[in-house]
Amino acid sequence: MAENNRAAGRAGAAADAGDVPAKTARAPLTWRDLYRALAAWAPDLTPDGWWGIADPYERAWGTVLVQNTAWTNAKRALEGLRARGLTAPDALEVADRAAVEKAIRPAGYYRQKAATLRRLAAFLRRTPLEQPCDAASVEALRRALLAIKGVGEETADTLLLYVFRLPAFIGDAYTRRLAERLWGRPFAYGEVRRAVLAEGFAVDELALFHALIVEFGKDVCRKNAPRCAGCPLAAACQLAGRVGARR
Repeated sequence: MAENNRAAGRAGAAADAGDVPAKTARAPLTWRDLYRALAAWAPDLTPDGWWGIADPYERAWGTVLVQNTAWTNAKRALEGLRARGLTAPDALEVADRAAVEKAIRPAGYYRQKAATLRRLAAFLRRTPLEQPCDAASVEALRRALLAIKGVGEETADTLLLYVFRLPAFIGDAYTRRLAERLWGRPFAYGEVRRAVLAEGFAVDELALFHALIVEFGKDVCRKNAPRCAGCPLAAACQLAGRVGARR
């Protein structure tokens, strides 16, 4: 999200990997191990600082606006909504469609996203942000979010975690790429989500974990030319130095 937070972990990128079990260790690497290593890599990163947005409804709109674009573009679109007084659910739901489209044009796909925003605004207007946190209730809310046209798994789980502050996890491309390199096999979205939730992380930990993975994926474990040299996870990584790593 907030680009300036990426620098939070650079100073610790060469952190000691001793806290992470090596590939030959008896105990396999766990998601908890990964969380601890990344938290040591970027000790100053916080979920709120990463977002750069405190208002839960603005986070909700940002979650839609960032679909298929960079956060910088989504942020400009969100600023357009702010400038027109369209960040409250009741205002956004009844806003003129053309006005919403004009406000969010920098995010691209503005017609589809405007329609999704209005549908999500209607949902959030009638849905309290404070919801039961038991597994059945969270899953029911997730299904309700997924029923909104334009809301997929990644968007729904982001809303659950960062807007409703419920136990959820986002198995996005950054997470799946990191998992594949660490464990040496492909991971599906749902597999990542279930595996992380099964380890019993607190909501605040889940929120930080996702932020850490995204920033680590941008700075170190990049899609192309990952920076394997000095990576705090290199000792546990199945593909360290074998995926076009840059030194």
